[in-house]
Amino acid sequence: GRTIKGRSRRLGPRLRLLVEDDGGGIPASRLARMFEQGGIGVTNVNERLKVLYGDSYRMWIDSRPGEGTSTGIEIPEQVSGTVVGVESLVGRG
Repeated sequence: GRTIKGRSRRLGPRLRLLVEDDGGGIPASRLARMFEQGGIGVTNVNERLKVLYGDSYRMWIDSRPGEGTSTGIEIPEQVSGTVVGVESLVGRG
């Protein structure tokens, strides 16, 4: 009986993706460590976004025990395979 919602939205030259659920939430002690090797999935997604977008992305997790969790990612818009406002990674060692 839980619900998961996914939303996307353009914010100027950026795309925001948001996934929300109405589950039990994540305890504050665990939430504080989520980006510090606290979860394989979170860590992998965060590292891939760093490789693709450098400092031009944002990822966050908000949770309220007993109410649910929302996870968001904001990335630069892509036009014809080129990321707007992000230096090319091609040719970097």
